[in-house]
Amino acid sequence: MAVILFGSCAVLMSAAGLETEHGGISSVIQEKTSSVHSVSYTYETEWGEMILHIQGRNVTGEYAHGNGKIEAVLTDSAMTGWWRQTSGSGRIRFYFTSDFSEFTGYWGYGEEEPAYGWNGTRTSSMPVLHTQPKDPVQAVSVSSIYASDFGDISFQLKGDQAVGTYEYRNGRIEGVLTGSELTGWWHQDNGSGRIRFVFSDDFSAFTGTWGYGSDEPSGAWNGTRISAAPAEEQCISRYYASDFGEVTFHQEGNQVAGAYEYRNGRLEGVLTGLELNGWWHQDNGSGRIRFVFSDDFSAFTGTWGFGSDEPTGTWNGWDGLSNAPCPRR
Repeated sequence: MAVILFGSCAVLMSAAGLETEHGGISSVIQEKTSSVHSVSYTYETEWGEMILHIQGRNVTGEYAHGNGKIEAVLTDSAMTGWWRQTSGSGRIRFYFTSDFSEFTGYWGYGEEEPAYGWNGTRTSSMPVLHTQPKDPVQAVSVSSIYASDFGDISFQLKGDQAVGTYEYRNGRIEGVLTGSELTGWWHQDNGSGRIRFVFSDDFSAFTGTWGYGSDEPSGAWNGTRISAAPAEEQCISRYYASDFGEVTFHQEGNQVAGAYEYRNGRLEGVLTGLELNGWWHQDNGSGRIRFVFSDDFSAFTGTWGFGSDEPTGTWNGWDGLSNAPCPRR
């Protein structure tokens, strides 16, 4: 049983920032120079041969079992995404060692937290195939609101990562932007499925499709931008005393990660205004959270639930310690 990893990794160097206006979208563009190299790894795993294709942070893959497919995003040495087979689909989370010689992975059904083992050990590697200069990379951070077939969508875009929220059935969107095409998933309180949005050159509108579960998107979902504003770039760390002990939050843009001592707990979510929606994870399980912060972020009123259930249990916090410096990458 083998897994082959075929990758293209970018090493970014020297940045110069400038402000631009493009079609009403304010953006910060950082010119970077980089080099790209390709490498293949072979792993022994529990689920047979898998081929992973890595382009920047975007990962796609295939494996033999059940005509399996993988779509994921690589952040440092952690890969998160989805598996899909003829029998169903679900989430995955792989953690690679620093030299990518091994990974510890987990998979789950549907939107359940990945909890079943999927591990690999590298058995061989192939030499670098090529090295070539790469065009300047644009690091864009924008916030835009679109009127759409399913109501207004508020998008937050940072680099190639896009998240969005809309009112219909507590909808949210997450995906990866490649050029002008956004591919990802919609999630509502009655289900989830894939999306594909293609934006106009100036991002003033999109033509999109959606589908149920892992089905190919085919239903129409179009939108027109009605407002755009720069997204706030911020990195904040703050300690809270809470109903489950001290919680440490790290916020960068609208992405929030947290940790707490109870059962090795950690948090991850997306902040929209004063509301944080996401997940808690412990060594005994996981579930959804919803925290609403005060105007000055000195406290929050929150709820939690098990698995994908609606959060109903109380989880409140108050500012017990001062702000701390952000972790440096």
